[in-house]
Amino acid sequence: MAILQKLRDKGKLVAIIIGLALLLFILGDMLRSGRALWGNKRFYIAEVNGKPIMYQDYQRAIDEAVDYYKTMRGQQGVDDQTMISIRTQVWQQLITSKLLEQLTEKDGVVVTPDELYDMVLGDHPSPIVMQIFVNPKTGRFDRNFARQVLMNLNRDPKLEKFWIYIEKNLKIQRLSEKYSNLLSKAMMATTNDAKENYYERSKIYDLDIAYYPYKKISDSLIDVTNSEINDYYEKYKEHFYQSVETRQIMYITFNVKPSHDDSTKVLDKITQLKSEFEKTQDPVEYVNINGDEQFQDRYYTKKDLTPPLDSLFFVAPIGTVYGPYIENGYYVVARLLDRQVRPDTVSFRHILISPSDPKVKTLDRAKEIADSLMQQIKKGVKFEAVVSAYSDDKASIPNGGKYENVTEGQMVPEINDFVFTHKVGYMDTVTSQYGVHIVEITDQRSFEPKVKIAFLKLQILPSQKTYDQVYREAALFRSSIKQPGDFEKLARQKGYFPRIASNLTKGTFTIPGLTSPRDIVHWAYKAKLGEVSNVFDLGETYVVAKLIRIRPKGYAPLDQVKEYIRQVLLNQKKGDYILNLIKQKNIPTNSIDAFAKAVGQPATKATNVPFSSYAINGIGYEPAIFGALDVLKLNHVFGPIKGKGAVYLLQATSITVPPEPTQAELLPTQKSLTQGLRGMINSELFTMMMRDYKVDDYRTRFF
Repeated sequence: MAILQKLRDKGKLVAIIIGLALLLFILGDMLRSGRALWGNKRFYIAEVNGKPIMYQDYQRAIDEAVDYYKTMRGQQGVDDQTMISIRTQVWQQLITSKLLEQLTEKDGVVVTPDELYDMVLGDHPSPIVMQIFVNPKTGRFDRNFARQVLMNLNRDPKLEKFWIYIEKNLKIQRLSEKYSNLLSKAMMATTNDAKENYYERSKIYDLDIAYYPYKKISDSLIDVTNSEINDYYEKYKEHFYQSVETRQIMYITFNVKPSHDDSTKVLDKITQLKSEFEKTQDPVEYVNINGDEQFQDRYYTKKDLTPPLDSLFFVAPIGTVYGPYIENGYYVVARLLDRQVRPDTVSFRHILISPSDPKVKTLDRAKEIADSLMQQIKKGVKFEAVVSAYSDDKASIPNGGKYENVTEGQMVPEINDFVFTHKVGYMDTVTSQYGVHIVEITDQRSFEPKVKIAFLKLQILPSQKTYDQVYREAALFRSSIKQPGDFEKLARQKGYFPRIASNLTKGTFTIPGLTSPRDIVHWAYKAKLGEVSNVFDLGETYVVAKLIRIRPKGYAPLDQVKEYIRQVLLNQKKGDYILNLIKQKNIPTNSIDAFAKAVGQPATKATNVPFSSYAINGIGYEPAIFGALDVLKLNHVFGPIKGKGAVYLLQATSITVPPEPTQAELLPTQKSLTQGLRGMINSELFTMMMRDYKVDDYRTRFF
């Protein structure tokens, strides 16, 4: 660890530690090399230019990233969506690291210990480091605090392991920055580039546009030959390059929804509970014990409620019960608990004394400190000064402990009740799950009637019988498919709506509308073209899929892009057809209105169109129009010209030409263009490396 080597004393203990670390490093390399030499490819998660990345190393990196995430967020677990994101980021980082290792070694780019030191304790600390070493009192990066922690890492193995992970990532980050900077420094906009950009942005047109759409010409009138398709493919082959392998599937979903019987059973149950709910002396406890959702301790305005509660509960006696009724998939019975006139929004400031602070330790001690600090504030000590020195709520320290325009239910119940029931200027201590707060109310606005309601809710869920029925439907559909073509045919007969999921990579974890579809992606990379899957169980949805396209990395085969090319050529030929038609029928091209009348298509106007634009309202993306702007003369009709979707006639009714820019005026534009070019290098570095180097992705072998 480069930073530790700079910090620790040069004693025997350090020598032993460094020696052991080097030994472990060498042994680790030997073991990893051994796995690569003696192991089997089935344990590879990826190969980068023939160099393997082992699944064990990938899993270890994921575990480290998860530990880092939980530590930084103060969480015990990680949800599914976050786990997907971590897996993707770790895989990309391992690939990037392996590619950078090969590229930078060839080009002599390295990260020195001095650079790593600078990223931690030097003049240019990394944002990662600045986020970790924050002084609890100031809420800001503290270099001395960082130094103190790093000097004592060997006393805490868990913390030392955490720092090794950080330092490893700092090195990758710095190496990536240096390599991308090496490339981006070659990118620079010239003065001519800046001048061209200035005119493109500042030259403004008002246009009258008449057009003859290609859709008015029947496809049957146009012939596109295979030879023409082949020629187009060879000429524009680069357009059909794909940097990663993908799959395309067609799939049908069988959604499990509660049946009428399921709904009736829940209704019967909540009807039985209602009589007890009406009589109970503790409706809050009753909801928490018997309901599917816990009681929400808050007050509601009329706009928070649906009819008839938005009117009934603002005039009915306390204790009134309404329901059962259906809302958002639940049967609900509502009981009115209280009605008050309360502010709509509240502003307050607070100081949190947390028992988790090592200097505080207990809730009783937190209360003592809070009481003492509150007395000091009442004697004249500035609230903001106490916030800065003592508050454990880091988020509010920069704002003097303020929370402004808070609505009902935004804060924890104890704070919520305090600020919405007391008056402006009132200050006292409040105890919550976070500790003891000193709270002062600074503003209250828009007082209005509000009600507190206990909602007894039972969710309407499908029964096992319903799940079985839907599964049988999906299984019957699958078993009825004997040939690949039966999939679409049977779907039409049954009235099912097949969906398409395109561009599925080996790293795809999400498909719109499906929950946790990773098994489907995994199947798609093992299936043969045209193969139909068995029934996938995705919780509340069953899915049957068909693999309809395999597109390997590299140039797409002609048969996969043939229909796209045919459509492009079809439109091009329709353009030629319309141009000939204009000549044959003597359709006037010297007048926008006359042309529009002759072709039966109303003309359109486009105002304030900059030369640098690419699309026009009502027409869309049409490069041909913008390619012609520079040759337009005021009030002169230009055309006809072929576009992507029509043949156009143009007339500029106004052209605003900007004044000649000075060198000083062009300088900011030149800098901005240069930054954009360099930013493109930085953002696209991974994509470029993936295209230019051989990267084999084996993730679908494991998950």
